Amino acid sequence: MSAPEPNSIEKQRVERVSDAPRRPAMFVVFTSVAVVFFLLGSAVAEFRCFPYSMWLQPAFTAARAVHRQIATSSSLRETDLWHAPRFEQRGVTRYEPDKCFDGLTLYTSGHDCAAFLVDMNGQLQHSWRLPFHTLWDNPPHVERAVPPAFVHWRRAHLFPNGDLIAMYEAAGDTPWGYGLVKVDRQSNVIWSLADHIHHDLVVRPDGSVITLAHDWRNGDATPVAGAEHLGRVLLDDYVLVVSADGEVAQRVSLLDAIAGSDYADLLTTVAEEEWDLLHTNTVELITPEFAAHHDFAKAGQVMVSLRSRNALAILDLQSEQIVWASCGPYRAQHDPDVLPNGNVLLFDNHGNAGPGGPSRILELDPASQAIRWSYAGSESEPLFSLVRSTQQLLPNDNVLITESDAGRILEVSRSGEICWEFCNPAILPDDGAPSIAIVCGAIRLPADYVQFPLDGVHNSALVSRGP
Repeated sequence: MSAPEPNSIEKQRVERVSDAPRRPAMFVVFTSVAVVFFLLGSAVAEFRCFPYSMWLQPAFTAARAVHRQIATSSSLRETDLWHAPRFEQRGVTRYEPDKCFDGLTLYTSGHDCAAFLVDMNGQLQHSWRLPFHTLWDNPPHVERAVPPAFVHWRRAHLFPNGDLIAMYEAAGDTPWGYGLVKVDRQSNVIWSLADHIHHDLVVRPDGSVITLAHDWRNGDATPVAGAEHLGRVLLDDYVLVVSADGEVAQRVSLLDAIAGSDYADLLTTVAEEEWDLLHTNTVELITPEFAAHHDFAKAGQVMVSLRSRNALAILDLQSEQIVWASCGPYRAQHDPDVLPNGNVLLFDNHGNAGPGGPSRILELDPASQAIRWSYAGSESEPLFSLVRSTQQLLPNDNVLITESDAGRILEVSRSGEICWEFCNPAILPDDGAPSIAIVCGAIRLPADYVQFPLDGVHNSALVSRGP
């Protein structure tokens, strides 16, 4: 006789018993597979092998950019446009008339798409203002513009008749350059240029403008010849020549200009994952006086500052090649000014290792990199700006310094004495912890430079309460 058929409960019990020995083995298999994939992923990320450059690097770069935009466009305090104030007073806090170069100071601030012209007492004499979203309600060059409070004028150039060229920049977006505009003295638009213009501009005697632009570049689709080690995701910088009526006449890729020159080794130490590998922050026109001191420079060429490479370079616009470059005793520098004596004056943001703050002003010989003069603040009044900042040699041999992060403009003598100081009155009070807006840049103009009627608006117009 055959054995009776087990009931359904007995069948389930038997199946569970028969599967029991298999479960540990399956767990081991799945765990082993997971470990293998983890190790493979770690190796891909560590050694940058396939498919890192094709898929992972662009994804990681995009994710970091999105995270940064969300963080910095949700709160003004998360941007680098506002900082805790170092000083309690606002406006002009020091003024010694007999030691200063008298004139009007034009400056731009991180709190507004505006430029301000103040006298030596800090009284606002004239202002220009044009919000980005008023000029471009639907910008053709910016996919998703940040909120209006996160856009400001970075740089401005004033003409004697009151016309002004201004540059838009955004916090919390990449590319952060938002465009260029020329307005009259009443802020009416003369022309505008929808492009990723950023950082700096210089106006030539014929009214044309040399400026900077940037945009994403796919290293696979358009590789940088001679620098194939660069990553797939690149933010390329361009020198733009813009005609007097606002049309782009020339666009030169600085990555191509460097890679095709004798100074290609500026790119040798770039890591594959580095995407903002130049961060060009200045264009400076080479003058005949400066060129007369050096055989590597010619009048009409352009000096650029490459912050990420801690380098200065000269671009010849005719050949579109870098003809000279050098790394000196400066770190993350801004605003190199060529001087008639052949020296360069610049803001060295991170280069001071001694007392007086991490930043300093350097005057140096570009050929030997020898420092001819420096100013680094003092222990009680340190000089420090993590980014941005400018300086200007004045006719009386004083230096006008924009300490951007401190929201401060100061005029110092060659002996280091502060004879004029202005602190940005733009304040963002919130929860009992006010913040001061950065000063993007400032320039002192002779009193007789202005050939148009001034408004004489009171200084309170400068104060911003935020969005």
